[in-house]
Amino acid sequence: MSRVERGALDGSAVAANASRRRLVNDERLHRRVEQLMAACHADAQGHAPDDVPGWMAKTSHTRTAQHTRYRQAQDHLARLQAANQRRIPSERRPPDKIVVSTGDPEAALGLDKDHVFRPLYTIQTIRDVASPLILSYDVFAQATDAATLPPMRARTEQLTGRLLPEVLVESG
Repeated sequence: MSRVERGALDGSAVAANASRRRLVNDERLHRRVEQLMAACHADAQGHAPDDVPGWMAKTSHTRTAQHTRYRQAQDHLARLQAANQRRIPSERRPPDKIVVSTGDPEAALGLDKDHVFRPLYTIQTIRDVASPLILSYDVFAQATDAATLPPMRARTEQLTGRLLPEVLVESG
């Protein structure tokens, strides 16, 4: 049994289920979506597309799923582009340097523990200090632990029915 009085916040970045070699910018993503739409249109007409590039799914069913993922990637990339435009001009990145993963568009891009730039998620837990019980957990689509304490405290209260009066965190 736990009295839910003290918790320790800990997190770790984990690789998303996406390749780090398949990051695309807006121009390349737009071209690929057009090619996928043409292939899906050919599938709907009852004949296979003439030329299927290596990156494109091989069957009509998987091409449809791939098209859905690529549309999600376009939406996410549009949000990233808009956020980039809201930055002050000296901090903006060139639009062609903003990339997204087509395999997992929601995953944040960052350096993992081996210093490899790839799509990542951050897993956070709050563990009871007095026992091995995990009081709460969550997965964040961001590459760092920044700003995860308030949502994790709220999640702990939601799951346990008690607000933690004391939470231990890393010094960073």
